[in-house]
Amino acid sequence: MTPTVAFAAPSAASLREPEVWPGCALVAGLACAAGLLGVGTGVGGAWAAEPLLLEVVRPAGAAPTLVLDGTVEAQQDARVAAQVSGRISAVLVKAGDAVQAGQPLVRIDAAVVAQQAQASQAQVAQADALLRAAQQELARTQALQAQGFISPATLDRARAQFQSAQASAQAMRAQAQASGTQAGFQVVKAPYAGRVSQVLVSEGDLAAPGVPLLQVFAPRTLRVVVSVPESLAARLNLQAPAQLSLPHVAATQSWAAPQMAMLPGLDPLSHAATLRVELPADAARVAAGLGPGQLARVSLTLQPEASPTAAASLSVPQGAVVQRGEVPAVYVVDAQGVPRLRQVRLGRSQGGRVDVVAGLQAGERVATDPLAAARRVP
Repeated sequence: MTPTVAFAAPSAASLREPEVWPGCALVAGLACAAGLLGVGTGVGGAWAAEPLLLEVVRPAGAAPTLVLDGTVEAQQDARVAAQVSGRISAVLVKAGDAVQAGQPLVRIDAAVVAQQAQASQAQVAQADALLRAAQQELARTQALQAQGFISPATLDRARAQFQSAQASAQAMRAQAQASGTQAGFQVVKAPYAGRVSQVLVSEGDLAAPGVPLLQVFAPRTLRVVVSVPESLAARLNLQAPAQLSLPHVAATQSWAAPQMAMLPGLDPLSHAATLRVELPADAARVAAGLGPGQLARVSLTLQPEASPTAAASLSVPQGAVVQRGEVPAVYVVDAQGVPRLRQVRLGRSQGGRVDVVAGLQAGERVATDPLAAARRVP
């Protein structure tokens, strides 16, 4: 059982001099004046006589945990771009639509590409005609040479012209096939089954090769990306299962992550490691409308440090924690009995207590009543 200690209030000699009190707000100033006049119990008033309840921080028995907020992202998230130039004649989908693989998304009026395809077909017809003429010429030359009317050199030239016409015809057919493929690019299709997250163009815009037109993601292959502080990245136990929750989508449920992986290297700006946690398929089914960019919360298991005063293995009462904006903190009482507000990093909360990952050491004393401790801050 965690011991609880009561400390006496500071003496009247430790109170501030009267001339510094006018800086307080009106209500606080009235209370301060009452204390200076001796109203209440003792010289400092009722607040000064109120005992300050403390708890000595002890190492927690369970493995320390780290709770971090992450972002949902899709493993398949494609920015679909045009492959030909032209004016966009129709946008066939809108953001939020579900699409199937190969479904038309955008139509491009690629008139130039279509004309090039027609020109290629005409060139194929021309090459085929030349090939037939060369083949006939070769046959006549072979017959004449067999009768001895022409020299072998003339036959060789006819054979070379036939082979050249044959190669030219093959090249024209390949070029026509490529032009036909380019003409097929005037209809932009979905690369896989998924959902449209963004439409970046509208009808009448000019499409260019490589410029994205819309964005499509696969909702069944989602993961959570978490930034882990450099000081804690090496202590992550990647073999222990992580717990995932979606606070704004399915707040009452949590799932065990089937797989997670730490990316090599650190972010050069935040100096944080990137952890990818796979989102279970049943979570995507339960959380209807789940998509990239949404908030997810990940509970990770840390390996305990070798030091007996490791900060990550400590816990404090949940009521001892105060929030200063987005920063959690506790009041730590020093050897002179003076409380000092200190920022901490919190882990998992359970049974009225919360793990402290960083900011405290075993043996330090924490005020269990932050309001009482705040009134004693010098």
